[in-house]
Amino acid sequence: MVVKRSEQSELEIIPKDWKFKKIKNIGNVIRGASPRPKGDKRFYGGDVPRLMVQDVTRDGKFVTPRVDFLTKEGEKRSRPCKKGTLTIVCSGTVGIPSFLAVDACIHDGFLAITNLNENISEDYLYHQLSNLRNKFETSATHGGVFTNLTTSILKEFEVAFPPTKDEQLQIVKILSNIDELINNLKKLIEKKKNIKEGAMQELLTGKRRLDGFQKEWQFVQLKKIIDLKSGYSFKSENFVPTSNKIVITPGNFPKEGGLYFNIKNSTFYDGTIPDGFVLNNGDLLIVMTDLTRDGDILGNSGILNSDYTILHNQRIAKVLFKQKINKEFLNFVLNSKSYKQQILKTSSGTGVIHTSPTRILECNIPLPMIDEQSEIAKILYDMDLDIHDLENHLNKYNNLKQGIMQKLLMGGIRLK
Repeated sequence: MVVKRSEQSELEIIPKDWKFKKIKNIGNVIRGASPRPKGDKRFYGGDVPRLMVQDVTRDGKFVTPRVDFLTKEGEKRSRPCKKGTLTIVCSGTVGIPSFLAVDACIHDGFLAITNLNENISEDYLYHQLSNLRNKFETSATHGGVFTNLTTSILKEFEVAFPPTKDEQLQIVKILSNIDELINNLKKLIEKKKNIKEGAMQELLTGKRRLDGFQKEWQFVQLKKIIDLKSGYSFKSENFVPTSNKIVITPGNFPKEGGLYFNIKNSTFYDGTIPDGFVLNNGDLLIVMTDLTRDGDILGNSGILNSDYTILHNQRIAKVLFKQKINKEFLNFVLNSKSYKQQILKTSSGTGVIHTSPTRILECNIPLPMIDEQSEIAKILYDMDLDIHDLENHLNKYNNLKQGIMQKLLMGGIRLK
């Protein structure tokens, strides 16, 4: 076996017939370029596609730039690359590799690896770069708010290669099959989400009625059926790395709706708790402050279900019911597009967007009788369960891929 200590002081072990090769020794590393000044009509707004990070995060492995375009003059001041060029994000969210699906320019936030040696599979190198992403992040330069992976850093990175290109291709075949399975599952999840979104649009507005229900719906202001209680301003000096108590924040609400807690998105607390500000499982909660410029989570709601002690923070509203309403139904309504449009109209602020209990309660919603609320909620809840089950399968396949990829790309599993 061959043992190498990486720059991160990790022991990397490969079979004795494998070799570590620096990227600069297997191809050319080039950096993209951008015409200056930015936005100049001489260079921007033409029909020459230019690769952007948004394109990579949207498309994945094979990318067709759709966000930004250059003129012919702009192309001369950028870095034109051919279809099939292997690129890697080098600024901001560094280390994401992809292939150009069309001829396009790359700007200075990308590196490209060109003119690979004949005995190197581009697909194999793509998987190796994907596997090295965390190391790229660690090795990149960090200046101000930007993280940069330079050409010199990438050139010096070492990649493990099996003795033959044929073995590279066998590894690629296995990983590509797993990727296809994962991508198909992602497409199915997206399809299910779109179906659910369509069902919400119809069922929550009364456009589609369920069999057996004929009573007219009411159009009511929220203040007629609920009240809202604001939370407490917990002192940041009592925030700690870990605890069994969590101060709920807008960061616990994903933009697609719902409510969850993990190590990364939770604010742990170890201090005095005033009376009346400990939440209970089953509480329906609404976001009143949004740090995203587009208001992606403003007004979003979720029903609490956690093993932690969850503390009621000031910018989260707790729903208090004035009459009998199906909680799950109202939760779906509060995460619907029509309600979100109303909430955004009530908002104020620029960098940080706010609403208030008074403004929320002025919003109007369509409301059926309680038994129809329950049936609608059950249908949408079952759809959520189906999506959640598929997402669990996706997580399992992603974890499986990570485990297998690491072994295949370091020779821990050999293919005959």
